[in-house]
Amino acid sequence: MLAAALVLAGCSSEIDENKPVEMVKVEASKMKPEALKEKIAEYQGLIAEKQTGIKGIETKIKNLSISDLMGEQARTLKAEMGDLTASLEKLSAQMAVFADELAAGK
Repeated sequence: MLAAALVLAGCSSEIDENKPVEMVKVEASKMKPEALKEKIAEYQGLIAEKQTGIKGIETKIKNLSISDLMGEQARTLKAEMGDLTASLEKLSAQMAVFADELAAGK
């Protein structure tokens, strides 16, 4: 469970997954191409961590017995999976803003 908590917390990056996309757009519009590339790389690393966390939880769920699938452990794992999936969606949307800005020729 500690590993999942660390994954949920993310790395010590400046990325705030709860930042509204409109604020991310403003931030991205002020950045130079090199800074945009660096930010995209940060997002890619954090997204990869989240995906690894999701795969780990999927493995744990697959290894549960049929009776355990209806128990508290399964509910906890499924909740963690939902949190990671929501986080992944937010991060992907934010990264897309930086990628779009870079593609626009900044």
